[in-house]
Amino acid sequence: MSITIILAFLLAHPSNHCGMANARTVAKAAMKAGQRYDVPPSLLTSVVIAETGCRNVVVTGVGKGRRGCDVGFGQIHVPECEPSRVARMLDPYRNLKTAAYILDRSRARCSKKPAPRACKYSQWSLYNPGSTRWFTKVNRIWKTFKLFKRDKPETS
Repeated sequence: MSITIILAFLLAHPSNHCGMANARTVAKAAMKAGQRYDVPPSLLTSVVIAETGCRNVVVTGVGKGRRGCDVGFGQIHVPECEPSRVARMLDPYRNLKTAAYILDRSRARCSKKPAPRACKYSQWSLYNPGSTRWFTKVNRIWKTFKLFKRDKPETS
C-alpha cells in the first residue's frame, strides 16, 4: 500500500476533518507504525477516522469511572492526564506506534484459546473492549478502503 492511497482515502472520507498536512502526517505515521507491528496501515487509518476524525486532540474524563484522558489521533489512554505522557502521545508517530502495538497485542490475545469475550467481534476488538459500536464503526470505515487498497477487511 502506498502513502498516496492512504492520503486519497483520508481526504475523501466524509467522517474526517483532515487537512492535507494532517493527512500526510497520519499517512506517514500509519505506514511506519503498521510496518513495525505488521498491522495494516489501512486499519490504523480507520482507527484514526473512527476515534478523532483525524484530529490530534486530547479528550478528558472518558469512560464510566475512568480517570485520565485519551490523547492524539489514536486516542491512547493516559492515566491521570500526566502532562509529560500527554505531550509524548501527541507526537503522531509515537501515538500511532502505540495504537499499532495495542492492535498487535489484541490480535495475539484473541488468537489464544480460550480467547477473551471481547474477541468474539474481531481480533482487533481489545483496542476498545466492550464497545461493539466502536468495532462496527472501524470495520465499516475499513471496508470502504477496499476501493483504494489490496488488503481485505474482516467480516463481522
